[in-house]
Amino acid sequence: MKRKRAAVIIQHEDGVILIHRKKMVDDKLKEYYVVPGGGVDKGETIENAAIREIKEEIGIDIELGKMILFFEKEEAEEYFFEGEYLSGKIGTGTGEEFVNNTEEYRKKCGTYNVEIVSKEKIKNINLLPPQIKEYIENNIR
Repeated sequence: MKRKRAAVIIQHEDGVILIHRKKMVDDKLKEYYVVPGGGVDKGETIENAAIREIKEEIGIDIELGKMILFFEKEEAEEYFFEGEYLSGKIGTGTGEEFVNNTEEYRKKCGTYNVEIVSKEKIKNINLLPPQIKEYIENNIR
């Protein structure tokens, strides 16, 4: 069974909330950004997973909007939604990747930093997957 991932594009202030990742891959530093989100648990809807993951990763409550993109890869399905910030303090997520700040964890999994990235800056960053970068550049005001 393929892994399912739900992610949410959230506009906030003058940008979009993204996760800035840095990790070592084959002894080289890989640096990139992703839309916040994560795996769908067994018995959970994709929509509920999206809302839960944003609370865990970012620390905020959102109103989930429409699904805007879907990708199917060999190993996974990815669902991307629009979302609207409702409340909470950005950067207070309680997911393991955000609270486990030991050197051992960082060596194994890399770093995860929540950032609000302006639309202008998005043009110059490595935002994955490329289709999301294109969507944001063309559809986010």
